[in-house]
Amino acid sequence: MSRSYFGRNKTKGSRSSSESYQSLPNGSSDAPGGPTDDLNNSEYARKLNELMKDLRALGAQSLLQLPRIAVIGGQSAGKSSLVEAIGGINVPRDSGTCTRCPMECTMHSTEGAWSCQVSLRFDYDQHGNKLSQPLNHPFGSPITDKKDVEIWLRRAQAAILSPGTASATFFGWSREQTRDAIKNDASMQKFSKNVVCVDIYDPEGTELSFVDLPGLIQNGEGIELIRELVVTYIAEETTFILVAMPAGDDIQNQQALKLAAEADAEGIRTIGVVTKPDTLAEGDIGLKERWRKVFSGHAEDHHLHHGYFCVRLPNDVERLQTGTRAAVQDRAQQFFDTNEPWKGVVDRSRLGIPDLVAYASDLLMACIHKELPNIRNRVQELLAASRASLARLPAPLQRDASAEIVDRITQFCRSLSAVVDGNSENKTFVQRNRATYDWFKIAIRSTAPDFRPFEDHTKYQRPSDPLGEGETEKHVHAVEGVEQYPTMDLHGVRKVIQECKAWELPYNVPYDSKRVLIRRFIDLWRQPTERCLDRTWTILSETARALLAEHFGQFKGLQARIGEYVFENLEEIRTSTVEFVIDSLDSERAPFYTDNTHYYSSARSKWLSHYRRVKRWPSSSLEGQIYEELPPQVIQNALQALRRLGYGELERKDLERLHPPDAFDEEMVVMADVRAYFQVAYKRVIDFIPLNIENKMNRGAAAGMQAYLFERTAMGAGEGLRKLVVEDGEVAARRVEVMGRIEQLRRIQGRLNQFGI
Repeated sequence: MSRSYFGRNKTKGSRSSSESYQSLPNGSSDAPGGPTDDLNNSEYARKLNELMKDLRALGAQSLLQLPRIAVIGGQSAGKSSLVEAIGGINVPRDSGTCTRCPMECTMHSTEGAWSCQVSLRFDYDQHGNKLSQPLNHPFGSPITDKKDVEIWLRRAQAAILSPGTASATFFGWSREQTRDAIKNDASMQKFSKNVVCVDIYDPEGTELSFVDLPGLIQNGEGIELIRELVVTYIAEETTFILVAMPAGDDIQNQQALKLAAEADAEGIRTIGVVTKPDTLAEGDIGLKERWRKVFSGHAEDHHLHHGYFCVRLPNDVERLQTGTRAAVQDRAQQFFDTNEPWKGVVDRSRLGIPDLVAYASDLLMACIHKELPNIRNRVQELLAASRASLARLPAPLQRDASAEIVDRITQFCRSLSAVVDGNSENKTFVQRNRATYDWFKIAIRSTAPDFRPFEDHTKYQRPSDPLGEGETEKHVHAVEGVEQYPTMDLHGVRKVIQECKAWELPYNVPYDSKRVLIRRFIDLWRQPTERCLDRTWTILSETARALLAEHFGQFKGLQARIGEYVFENLEEIRTSTVEFVIDSLDSERAPFYTDNTHYYSSARSKWLSHYRRVKRWPSSSLEGQIYEELPPQVIQNALQALRRLGYGELERKDLERLHPPDAFDEEMVVMADVRAYFQVAYKRVIDFIPLNIENKMNRGAAAGMQAYLFERTAMGAGEGLRKLVVEDGEVAARRVEVMGRIEQLRRIQGRLNQFGI
């Protein structure tokens, strides 16, 4: 009793594809026995097949990984014959590269008469750019005679290669017209990524879908394009790779199999299909032995999880003969039963088209069944992401241009004020400015006079800070790009005093000497102040640009014009701020004044005592160890003796006043006076410079910006300014793209919901 050409009934000794199925590309596994019982139900398989067809028509393949089978092979691998045998139709088979675009074939089992519908799906425009929505339309009427399929496929391919020409133009073309045009017409594309879709409704068929890709070529035009197309298709983890390879070629040299191995290193998605077994000559003993090992599972270097099939396909003479499918299959079975190495293959289900089709169908249906929940979840994720993306885009303009301008200026100025005041959610502006002012403080602090109360300062390090205000003098390091106060010892200070002497009486130190030494550190403040101004200006200008893009980016022309006005105002404010701040800094140059006498006196006293101690005990005092060379009991006895003599309650530090005057005492007094004044002045400067910048530039800009912009826009009011309220093309295009994707995903989701998952 003959079996259906595409039926699932098996001959004795054969094994169903369900029984040999074990794992899916995503790594999930079923126990031997394969897919669920529902998958063997033809109605359920039909629904799965229809679902995938509809999802591809909706463009889901570009957004999701839909399970599919890709048929690949070399130019002369017998791939066209394989596609014919699987699909039960004739396809164009000219010499040379014939297939110049993907052909997506979907087979449907049906209770009605045989029919075929050819369609065109354009996923790309004529320039190769991806379309937001695929364009699908039937190419001609349903075909009811199998003999007509080949010519309609030729015409459909010509239409795909001519995207600028109405498809109906090709309906009447002959075989010769299409062949000559594809080869010689310069206006036609040589290859295309767009797809010819073929839906076959066959009462003897089974549910299966596959895409036939252009054959790989070794030389000539389109090598890289075809290779890229094949690599792109087989890269997805839910794509099974059906590799056609002629029996007469060494398996080691199969380019298609190499590409499959690169995409599927573990061989869990690849199915090998050996074609043209009748080309093996009697003397091809080595090749026959190689295939015997492959089919017996002993060729470890070419192991594929889904194994290999061998098919014997009709030759050119047999194609011209009319015969039933059963006759074609009987001829193939007779060949396998009488020729080596095929007659020695134990698993007879690995020989012939019916078992290959059944295996591929079950495999694909099982994968679709398992992937459905993942597909649904992915669609939901993409919908949520697309809606969030749309929400981030500005809404299209729906009101008068003048009102739009006023509202956006108002919102921009409010945002600027909130950022400057630190009231916005983003505190970056304030934090960047505070970091700048922290740097400014350290930079000014690093200019402190480096006085060393020694006759030769090169022999001693910088003394510690007696004020106990955090960082010690020896921890104040040079700030990059900021000039430091020169190191001065006692002789250096004495030289300044001598140079400043005029008609002072003896024992009077010239005030000018202190003025010279004070001006030296004040002159060092100009550079860090200018750098502070530059940094804060950069922060303000960058913030303004970001806010301009946020509030006016939808209208690039308006953004440019308002930005011009904004920076006109900012530049004026910057200029006045720089002048004010520098004038304020210059006020430190004269007179040298402080009314903070308490702090100044305290600092002066501490520094003078410190310099005197350091000079007397240079090695120990640098580490803060005063009088430690005497035993504590000796010091205590001395203090008690002085109290008995009427000197009151003395402390250990008071003992230093009992020492006789030092020869450099005047110089140390000058050092203490200057160092104490630095302490007062630098604390003043590190406050008033940042405060002036904040109030004059940052807050000043925020406070006056709205009035300035309203004034400038009023001057440029009228049709000219309103014409600038034209949405940026990129923004509009992006909105259209996102909205199109949302609509596409909603349709995909709707189709999935119809399926009931």
